[in-house]
Amino acid sequence: MPYPAITGNRVPLNLGARLTTPGNRVPLNLGVDGAPVDPPPDPPDPTVVVGLLTAPTAARWGHGLPSHRGIRPRWGGLAGLLHGGSAVWGTPVSVAARTHAPWGAPTSNTHATALRWAQSSPAMAAAVRHPWTTPPQLGASAASPWGYRVANVQRVLAVWWTAPPTLHRAALSPWRSDATALHRSPRWAWSNPPQIPTHWRLPWGYGHGLEWLVRPPPPVVLPPPTAPVVDPRRIGLNLACPVYTGPANRLPLNLGITACYLGRPQRRAYVVLNEIEVVRLPDRLPIHVDAVSIDGSRDGWCWAARLALADPAQLAALQPTVTGPRNVEITLNGYAWVIAIEAFDKGDVFGATDVSLSGRSVTAQLAEPYAAPRTSETTALRTMVQLAAAEVAGSEVTADYGTVDWLVPGGAWYYDGLTPMSALIRLAEASGAVVQSHPTDPVVQIRARHPVSPWAWTTTTPDVIIQDDIVTGARLQLQSKPLFDAVIVAGERVGVTARVRRDGEAGQTYAPQQVDQLITHADGARERGRNVLSDRGGQASIEHDLPLFGAPLQPGQPGLVLPLMLAQRIAGEGTWHGLVTAVRIEARRQDKAVDITQTVTIERHYADAD
Repeated sequence: MPYPAITGNRVPLNLGARLTTPGNRVPLNLGVDGAPVDPPPDPPDPTVVVGLLTAPTAARWGHGLPSHRGIRPRWGGLAGLLHGGSAVWGTPVSVAARTHAPWGAPTSNTHATALRWAQSSPAMAAAVRHPWTTPPQLGASAASPWGYRVANVQRVLAVWWTAPPTLHRAALSPWRSDATALHRSPRWAWSNPPQIPTHWRLPWGYGHGLEWLVRPPPPVVLPPPTAPVVDPRRIGLNLACPVYTGPANRLPLNLGITACYLGRPQRRAYVVLNEIEVVRLPDRLPIHVDAVSIDGSRDGWCWAARLALADPAQLAALQPTVTGPRNVEITLNGYAWVIAIEAFDKGDVFGATDVSLSGRSVTAQLAEPYAAPRTSETTALRTMVQLAAAEVAGSEVTADYGTVDWLVPGGAWYYDGLTPMSALIRLAEASGAVVQSHPTDPVVQIRARHPVSPWAWTTTTPDVIIQDDIVTGARLQLQSKPLFDAVIVAGERVGVTARVRRDGEAGQTYAPQQVDQLITHADGARERGRNVLSDRGGQASIEHDLPLFGAPLQPGQPGLVLPLMLAQRIAGEGTWHGLVTAVRIEARRQDKAVDITQTVTIERHYADAD
């Protein structure tokens, strides 16, 4: 059954029980007529939904072409059709058993067709009379005098643009005279409509199928934990700042940075009992000193110390032996370092003798002058952990490899003229790591240069919190670098090449290319690139002078701050985060009093952190 014609530029699509009403949205009826179904259908699979359509869905393509039971010619209005066609460029006249030419008002003919571009002549029976001259006798054909050719006529009239049906007799005068009586009506080829289809054809083409959407499985909902019974008269406000331990009559509401700063743990005065203790190992002979200075940094693989002896006579007790330098243990407010005494400086001024000693961590036995340079090449497959362990084999030092590990093929690791410590530094540099020494134990620690990337500092729990109350001095030095967001990391003979890009950025500003013989795996290349891209943008190196609080620590007291710690700095102008890159501890005896200060250098990043 053909669909009813709908006028307008909106065509509804009947895809269900009924044809929808026209409107500016075409509903896609993919179900029944909206009436309730009894019994209801089975629910669909909870993980798969077809189309996600529940109510009629609107689809809007554009303007459709109206269609009736005929095709309307595009060059004019279509007149009514009964038994023939009318010329479409004028107003047709009534047709009964004959058809009039549509270009004028014809004279009355019984069985003839009127032509109106001039005055018609009387009806002709077997001939055509020319009004101003005697036309030639027509036999079996007629010629058009103005240039158009008329085909031979027997009983058929030929018109040049189409083939008309058979005529009974006579011929038409092509310029003025009336035509003779016609037996049948002529039909014009351009006015007969084609057969009417019984279906709609949409002008925008075939529609696309509806997509299938897969809904992820619903998350597992855990039952909420049982809330503790709380006295409604005493409800605590946990607003993310440290717990306040001050007077109960001054309880701040921590509603922001300023409130957190006002509500931070603070005291009227901080009392520190400083202590200095130096003993010789292994017999623990006490060594009296007037001053001690200890330095450690991210770029230094060991701790360095200087001591000023209070009793110059004790210099003999610290002279090196045939087995090597003497070791001393330095303890400042409970924090200990083991230092190998490597050199001393002695001077006499006006009868007074000053003796100062210097030394490094006991891991210095892997470096010059205690370890000779050597040549090595690994021919078997090894991990980075195994390569580090091989460098310290045969010594008292152990290697603690604490960064990314990967496989190194045979022949990739080789060197010439390096001490074990220099080889360990080369191993660490492959992944962008650094070498550190344990303060007291003979342990070499290999750690990432940036344990946490600067863009993750604000979301990582800090290792130490430093607030204004304990800072006795600060110095700032700005340093800026390009804002790199990509770097090329490549190996050498058997390595890989990788383009490391900061996630979420364009990767168009490249840092200097990194080439290393140990970049043999994507894990190593990625870690090397991460450490390179962590050192970018506007930065500042800020020194803070702090007391060295001993254990047990109270709220607000940081204790000993070590390199590679993530620090949170709470100041009056705001809170920011940084990475500890160096620490220097100065201890001095003055008038039987001991003063100890640690100077912490924190690297702040303005582009990637706060």
